[in-house]
Amino acid sequence: MELFSRKAPLTGSDAVRLREVLRLFSEECSDVYDYSLLAMRAAAQFPAAARLFDELARVELAHLSQLGQYLLRYGLTPTPRFSPHRAAGGSFSLEQQAALEAALAARIKEEREGAGAYTRLAAGLQGTPAARMFGQIAAEEEEHAAAIEGLMSRMRQS
Repeated sequence: MELFSRKAPLTGSDAVRLREVLRLFSEECSDVYDYSLLAMRAAAQFPAAARLFDELARVELAHLSQLGQYLLRYGLTPTPRFSPHRAAGGSFSLEQQAALEAALAARIKEEREGAGAYTRLAAGLQGTPAARMFGQIAAEEEEHAAAIEGLMSRMRQS
C-alpha cells in the first residue's frame, strides 16, 4: 500500500521540511544498523536486550520505508548519509554491563530527540496524511525510549 497516491508539487515552504525529513531518513538508516549491531553484540550475554534491539530495528526499518515514500512523493530520491557511529565496538561481556547501559542511555536520548523532530513535523502539517504519519512515528519513538528504560530498570534489578 502506498502512503501517497500521487506526486505532490514542490513549493518553497517545503524545502525546510524536506531537508529535515532527509536528515531523519539518514537517522533511521543509522538506527536500523545500530539496533541490529546492538542485538548481535548483546545476544550472548543479554538475550532480553538482543530481542528488544531486534524488534526496534524492525520498527525503524518501517519508519525508513515510510519516510522514503514521503520523499518520493516530492520527486526526491532518498539517499542516506549513513553514520553508524553509536553502536560501534566489540561484544558485551558480563563485566561490561555498564557499557551496555551507556549504549542504552544514548539510545534513549536519540529516540526522544527523534520523537521531538517528528512531533514538530506533524505540528506543521496538521490535518494531513503526513501529519498522521509523523505523529505515529513520534509515538513509536517515545515507545522505544520507554521500552529501553524498562530494560535498563530490569537489568539493574537483576
